[in-house]
Amino acid sequence: MATNVLGTITGSTGMGRYFTVVSALPSASFVSYVYLLVESGAWSGPVRFDEALRGIDLKAGVLLTLVSFAAAVTLHPLQFALIQLLEGYWGRSTIARRLAALRVLHHQRVTARLDRETENGTWSADAHAAETVIRQREAKRLRESYPTELDDILPTRLGNVLRRYEMSGGSPYGIDLIATAPRISMVAQDRELQYVADQRTQLELAVRVAVLAMIAAMATVVVLWRHGAWLLLAIGPYTVAYLAYRGAVVAAHEYGTALTVMVELNRFALYERLHLKLPDSLEAEKHLNPGIMRLLRSKHPITDRDSPYRHPDPAPSVFPPGISSGRGSTASTADRVE
Repeated sequence: MATNVLGTITGSTGMGRYFTVVSALPSASFVSYVYLLVESGAWSGPVRFDEALRGIDLKAGVLLTLVSFAAAVTLHPLQFALIQLLEGYWGRSTIARRLAALRVLHHQRVTARLDRETENGTWSADAHAAETVIRQREAKRLRESYPTELDDILPTRLGNVLRRYEMSGGSPYGIDLIATAPRISMVAQDRELQYVADQRTQLELAVRVAVLAMIAAMATVVVLWRHGAWLLLAIGPYTVAYLAYRGAVVAAHEYGTALTVMVELNRFALYERLHLKLPDSLEAEKHLNPGIMRLLRSKHPITDRDSPYRHPDPAPSVFPPGISSGRGSTASTADRVE
């Protein structure tokens, strides 16, 4: 997954800010909401949020802080799993497979319709033609949120956006983004890595908020289902979850673009670090890279004829001609003394 190929690029200096933004703040908001929900008295009587607010004293504040921190620490290692959940990787159970198949079929139909709408356009200067052009442009924009091939489509919007960049990022050069991005991150410039890390943080923050808000909405239904109009309170966290998910889809475009740009700008640095001869043309590069991709995936080695090594020239000696270092120079000096 492209969401995990650069899991370490934030580094130790950015981990504190990353943990605060992605884990601590959403967890604190979620825990505080659930606390007010439980303390409202809805389990045993009328709903009294005013009493729940007045009941927050120093002891409750310390408890909320500790629980929020514990929730943040617990969910932090699960961030990749949460993204996979929203991408549509739902496991191998019968229900999960059937639901995933239905969603994939739905998105395949949407993609096929968008493909039809982008074809056979007309550019006549009349209102109907203008509407057709607008519809085609919108269909083209929406089509860019899906993989090129129908077989690569996933059950969710977020999964399809990320899959598109996984399959297309670096493809003009014969580069597999998933195989090369972790290695290119070792040779890319700090500014480029920081840009990718910022986009990744935005994506993971949106995913975390979407998941926690949806859990909060379900908790609201469970607690308030006997209290009539109070049940409408669930619309609040559900709306937050919906908007956060749509934001995650937008952030996925930015993250995929950032990864693609990083690969494009640093691919030659990767060739040099691998001690491979730099290609002379785009066609030569496209011929070179399939073998490298097989090697990076640990499948089949490449041949010297396809990808000859090009080692850097050795550093020049610091000693004058005729004088060497080490054991040889000691022996020569002893011979001259004798």
